[in-house]
Amino acid sequence: MCGAMWLRPLTTCKAKSGAATLNAKLSQISPASFETEIRQELLLKKLMDALSAGLYVSDEEIQRAYREQVERAKIRYLQLPRARFAAEAEAQAGWPRPGFAWVTRRLQEVIDESTIVVNEYPIDRRHLAFDRPGAFFGQPHSSGLGWALPAALGIKLGAPDRTVIAALGDGAYLFNEPVACHLAARQQGLPVLTVIYNNQQWEAVKQSTLAVHPDGHAQASGRFPLTSLGPAPRYEEIVRAFDGHGERVETPAEVGPALRRALAAVREGRQAVVNVLCGRARD
Repeated sequence: MCGAMWLRPLTTCKAKSGAATLNAKLSQISPASFETEIRQELLLKKLMDALSAGLYVSDEEIQRAYREQVERAKIRYLQLPRARFAAEAEAQAGWPRPGFAWVTRRLQEVIDESTIVVNEYPIDRRHLAFDRPGAFFGQPHSSGLGWALPAALGIKLGAPDRTVIAALGDGAYLFNEPVACHLAARQQGLPVLTVIYNNQQWEAVKQSTLAVHPDGHAQASGRFPLTSLGPAPRYEEIVRAFDGHGERVETPAEVGPALRRALAAVREGRQAVVNVLCGRARD
């Protein structure tokens, strides 16, 4: 067997005279797909079994075993985890403030086939699934903070018939220069929904501190200098200065209705911001 299924072969393989050959035609699917791994594993296993026993294994037998293993993998890697993730998110319904997973789950409920989501930091993809290309744009390593809202405006400019949602943390929202972005959105007629996951801190800085100094002074004292962004400003007021729709959300029950009202405003031609005071833990 020569080459990888997703790469054009760089060399030509030639079997020795009289040697048996196997031509394995595999599907052109992503190397990151678990189906690719299963197909390769089964093919090699069947091949080794056949060589050991001196038997011929039919392509139908390989395909049948492949389909059976894919179905088992779907249950193990897709269905069971999805049920667990859904349960984790729904458990946050009783929290005093919205949890990150709860907010993302409510976002999943309001998007449709016309929606494009741009994420800078807060969205956990376990709670927001997409089944079509071009529906989700995540922050590239080359971007740095301050990428998502300008990117969302550019996407809306290029796809005016699509609904565009930008999801950001509160610190990332500040890096995005919201006054400039909301001004540009009004000038160019680019209604975009911005959802702020507002946990009132530079969480990335805090987590980096803990990663480098897990038993340091900050951990012991519970104080992480230069990470607090509280008390939380009313970020939703910024977009109102540009004739946009702004809402502040403080309880889990408010998240879904606020997102639907904001999307209604966007589809009417007004940009919107939903500022959700949320956290990763219950307290």
